[in-house]
Formats: sequence, structure tokens, C-alpha cells
Amino acid sequence: MNEIHYAYIANKMAGIPFFNAPWFDEAAAALRALGLEVFNPVEHDREMGFEPMSCPTGTFEEAAGHGFTLANALVADWTWIGTKADTVVLGPLWMNSPGAISEAACIQGLRKPAFEYDVFVEHFDDPGLPAWKLPPIMELGGPVVLGSPVTELTPASFGFKRAKTDGRYTN
Repeated sequence: MNEIHYAYIANKMAGIPFFNAPWFDEAAAALRALGLEVFNPVEHDREMGFEPMSCPTGTFEEAAGHGFTLANALVADWTWIGTKADTVVLGPLWMNSPGAISEAACIQGLRKPAFEYDVFVEHFDDPGLPAWKLPPIMELGGPVVLGSPVTELTPASFGFKRAKTDGRYTN
């Protein structure tokens, strides 16, 4: 068993119908089934009075009409990550989300791991789980820091590529 007990889930929300709430709810349920305490930002939004399912286009303009503010949401997210999370578990579209990237950077800045969701769930009970963590995105340099135009972030944007033999990242 590993030492991860508290997981924050992150993924792209803006521009996804209903702010991707169905994915977040399913991911949170799956992680809770592993015995983790989970911070699901969609559930937090609901607790604060904003229902993502009321926004079929998933835009911030649409959400603002329902009382949502991005700044308040991110402060709550970063606070939970900074005070409680052992890890951030990232959904499949995280690299296209400034919020999810910031959440991965937040946990890594605390010298704690970030994992991609599918890998985390598959290897959760594996003693080798730490080997599957993502590379430190804020320490890598690469095209983003050097000012080259990047239209979509991928691990390759930071100079990393997935090894063909086992799926871990290398550089």
C-alpha cells in the first residue's frame, strides 16, 4: 500500500459541455472506491451554489450568469492542494487546461507527485507507483518557457516522451 490518502482530481473543464462534470463525478467515485479522500472541484462548485450541469456550453461567461467566479474556484482548489493533498490526479485533457496545469504545478511545487488518471488507477496498489509520476512540469523549460508558439501542450512540449516499453516518461 502506498502513502497516498488525499487526492485532488483535475482535468479540462472550460469549453467542455457541463464543465466536464460527468467525468469528474465518475473519477471521484472510482478514486473513493480505492479508499481515498477526494477533492472533486465539481462537487465543491455545487457546495458553493454553482451547478455545472446548468451550463451546457461550459463557458465562463455562461457560468458567471450563475454566480461562478474562476478566481474563487482556483483559490479553493489551490488551498486544498496546498493543505491536504498527497497527489493531483489528472484527467485525459489536463494538458489543454490552464487550471489543471496550475494544479499539477502546485502539487509538484510542494514536492509531491502528480499522476495521469488511468495510470494512477491501474498502478494504485503497485509498490512501484511513484515511478509513474509525471515529470516536474515547471522545472523543464522547453518551448513554452523559450517563447516558441505551442498550440497544444503535451509532455513533448516540455521535452519529455513516453517510453515505448512501459509507458513511463523519459527525457
